[in-house]
Amino acid sequence: MLITPEKAGHAETGWSSRPVRRLRNAQRTSRQRVAQTLLCLLLWTLALTFGGPQPSAPIAHAQPAHAVSALEWSVAVDPTSCRVRVGSAIPTCLGQVPGSLKRIDPNGEWWRLSFTSRQEAADWITQLLARPGVVYLEPAVYLTYQWMPGDPLIPQQAWLQVTGFLTAWEETIGRSDVVVAVIDSGVASEHPDLAAQLLPGYDYVHRDTQPEDEVGHGTAVAGIIAAAVNGSGIVGGAPGVRILPLKVGDQVGASSLAIAEAIYGAIERGVQVINLSLGADTPSATLERAIEQAYDQGIIVVAAAGNTPDAVTFPASYPEVIAVGGATADGKRLSSFSSRLTRVDLIAPAEDVLTTSWDGREPGWEPRTGTSFAAPMVSAAAALIRSVAPDSNVEWVRQALRETARPLDPPGQPGAGSGVLAADRAVERAVLRRFAQAWQRADLPVAAGAATRSWLWGPSAFAVTREPYQETRAGTRAVAYFDKAR
Repeated sequence: MLITPEKAGHAETGWSSRPVRRLRNAQRTSRQRVAQTLLCLLLWTLALTFGGPQPSAPIAHAQPAHAVSALEWSVAVDPTSCRVRVGSAIPTCLGQVPGSLKRIDPNGEWWRLSFTSRQEAADWITQLLARPGVVYLEPAVYLTYQWMPGDPLIPQQAWLQVTGFLTAWEETIGRSDVVVAVIDSGVASEHPDLAAQLLPGYDYVHRDTQPEDEVGHGTAVAGIIAAAVNGSGIVGGAPGVRILPLKVGDQVGASSLAIAEAIYGAIERGVQVINLSLGADTPSATLERAIEQAYDQGIIVVAAAGNTPDAVTFPASYPEVIAVGGATADGKRLSSFSSRLTRVDLIAPAEDVLTTSWDGREPGWEPRTGTSFAAPMVSAAAALIRSVAPDSNVEWVRQALRETARPLDPPGQPGAGSGVLAADRAVERAVLRRFAQAWQRADLPVAAGAATRSWLWGPSAFAVTREPYQETRAGTRAVAYFDKAR
């Protein structure tokens, strides 16, 4: 089967068919200290979440957004009741605490306590809170650089705002070990917004390792996904990830056999996402089987729904695929050309999408129209999700994208799926998923054989928010590191 370029009007498939007040009263009860600690922590860390490790991108957060440390703690002591022993540099109320203890302020009221493990931290924080002379505890808060990319064409990228990417970047811009395979007409390796984003790819047309773009379509798709933060041109939805360019076609179109072969190549390379901004109105068993194999390997396959309103488009219609239809530039309506018959999961702007261009001679930037340019927005969002929740499976990602999408008015329109991509909401859901999966319990034996339980958020962070709690037999409610005595 040959998948050929087609137009729907001017649409392209491209290929379609914040400080803390010092506490002085050392006579507070344990319950009062806990309450004060929680209050201050909430002021510091209201609704804290953390993203995953950040990529080695040109500009990125130095620490995960909104994160606090599980191992580094600030301890405030009352110097009138917690004095330093003769011959010792450690206050009496902090004696015999494991880990490293260093003075922060010259008066010896604030101390930095570094634990060696999260388990050790969980075991000792509750004990410290109960000690006379200890008046305050908080984890180290990592502040982030208040950064936004300064690439000059961002103000013209309306789709970044419409789809929530500008907010999603507060969590992550993507990790460099997350790879999106762009199976398309190739990618212009000399384009300034893409050159640093590309991994070595392959040309399945000419059978060589130079997947250069002869059409410009793949270059446009790649720019929407991951155009670099470099002070030039535009920025992609996931500029921290990498692109694997796999060329499967030229001006004539792309063979389903070449596409299938490229999918198997992408599987072998261990990509997380495959973007297919191409389609045909005829199914291909060969292509379908390759997509099934990718799905079975946990690879997210995203495809354009097509630019013919009254036609079913493959591979978007295959159940393993996340199918993306087109919306107007403002995201308020379904594009007139977007397929109403293809099974669609969600939609994204598909009109006047500013992206990278290549005419075979000069790199540039220009607006493009078609569901081909909606699909890579969803691929970028999926890559961000995988950056913060690497173990999320395809169906979880699909559900996150669908359930967080913004419905059109009226909702339920044929071809609109669950609504317009909301990358910010989807990434937030992925962050919360990572928290939920990373609960770790530390049981501290107390009287009557009961246990006071402490909880840690995440693989490397502690957070206070409106969290679940565990009822214990001792009559306490255990949350985070702290016991809310009742």
